[in-house]
Amino acid sequence: SFDEPVVFEGDRLEDFYRDKAGQWSGIYMSPVSSNNVIDWAVIKNAINGVAIDTFAIPDVPALVLKNTRIENMSSAALLASGSIVEAGNCLFANAGIMVVVLRFGGYYEFNHCTIANYWSQYMHRKRPALIINNFYESNDGDLILRNIERAYFGNCIVYGSRTDELEIDNIYKGQEV
Repeated sequence: SFDEPVVFEGDRLEDFYRDKAGQWSGIYMSPVSSNNVIDWAVIKNAINGVAIDTFAIPDVPALVLKNTRIENMSSAALLASGSIVEAGNCLFANAGIMVVVLRFGGYYEFNHCTIANYWSQYMHRKRPALIINNFYESNDGDLILRNIERAYFGNCIVYGSRTDELEIDNIYKGQEV
């Protein structure tokens, strides 16, 4: 609930570790996982907050996130690979590399969400808060394109300490895809 969210964090609870990123791996959802719901949660101080590797069931969300904060990650808050993700009233904040990564195509819908990155721990980040792409390189070195069926951000904020906090990645080996 609002008053008592479920908290996912490392097991070191001393003040020194309160905001130290990278204390645990994070939540991983495998390619066969679907219909997952996270509601009223706080996920913090991991490497990747939630990583979804789903190429599975068409039109069935791999993950529905509601009323959730995912923040203070050493890599990414949300890493979705060819997934179906719906998020509403969520905060994705502060990560060492990128906050939200939507890669290899997929279907993504964000409503009333904030994607913000003011990362300043340990190093200066070089990537934007939000990145979207529709391709990957196979083990044989071939370019594999996957459609972005939807990337909708209704009443959302994308902001941070860099000049550009959104990147549409459409360059593969120097060529536009």
